[in-house]
Formats: sequence, structure tokens, C-alpha cells
Amino acid sequence: MKALRAYHQELVDIYSFAIEVDSALMTWNSRLKEMVGSSGTTERNTLYFGESHPSDPAARAHHARTFGYLIEASRRDGDYAQQLRWSAIVRLYSVWEDRFRQEIADECGLLKNDIRGDAHGDLRTFRRAIVHAGGRLDGDPTVLRYCKRGDSLRLSSAQVIDMFRQLTAELNGLGLRHYGADPGLGLTGG
Repeated sequence: MKALRAYHQELVDIYSFAIEVDSALMTWNSRLKEMVGSSGTTERNTLYFGESHPSDPAARAHHARTFGYLIEASRRDGDYAQQLRWSAIVRLYSVWEDRFRQEIADECGLLKNDIRGDAHGDLRTFRRAIVHAGGRLDGDPTVLRYCKRGDSLRLSSAQVIDMFRQLTAELNGLGLRHYGADPGLGLTGG
């Protein structure tokens, strides 16, 4: 069950990263809102990102956004959160498909295509939408039914948590089916 547990740890790491950065986005959003209105800052003012302190005469900006844009993009379930979630989906499916699915099959004396589940199949559909179709689904998910064919894949924080819970439950099912034991995996380790 070594490969199943190793994949589970990758899943937990990706999940942890996604929820921690989502939380940081909420903090960032709150701080930006506090800054607007104080000291004359408005949503039309620009925030510059650079290599050194702005008061340094040699400071160089390499990126700039208005406060309004940053506030909107960093809101709960906003564009930054969606990009983060898409990245997590692509990363998770990649490690599943390109490494762990085969390793699990090898441990169980099976073929790679024998290791499958509906939630991971839906993850494949989500990844395909993200990478190849600008986020628009070209198929209907089986169990992760947050949107349907033709919809843009925009997941809420609650849906992402549910997705990772369902993927973890599926790993426990794979343990029972192919290893003959419930590994008892969860999102806080296992």
C-alpha cells in the first residue's frame, strides 16, 4: 500500500497548499480593503511590485495593478482563487496519471487501466477543460457534479473541500478493492 499512501500524501499536500493560500488571499483582500480609503488611497491607485523598497531611488517595479483590480481578483472565490484551484487540479491529476496510478497497479499486480474511480475520472474531465478548453467542460462529471457540460469550471471553496474529500474516499475504496484493506485515509493525514 506504499504507492497508495504516497499518492495520498501528495493529495494532502496539494489540498493543504490550496486551502492555506486561499486563506492568505482572504487576508490579502482584507488588507487591501483597509488600505483603500486610508491615507487617500482609492481603488484607482496603483500598487507596484518590485525588487526593493519603494523609497530606494534604485527601486524598479516589475508589475503593477490597481487596488480595485486586486481587491476584486482576491475576493472569496474570485479569479485568483480560481487560478489556484485550477493549478491544484492540474497538479493532482498529473501526479495521479503520470506516476501513482501505475505504481499502485504495479503493487497490486494489475494494469494501470484497472486502477480507476469516478472522482478521478471527473478530475480528468476538469483537467482537460482547464488545459485544453479555457475552463469549459466538454463532458458531464459523474460524481463531482459542481457544473455540467458547457459550463465554465468555477469552483467554490466548499466545492474544492468536497472534491478532495471525495477523492480521499475513493482512495480508501481503492485500498479495499485492490489491497484488501481500508487504509483509513483522511485529509489531515492517515
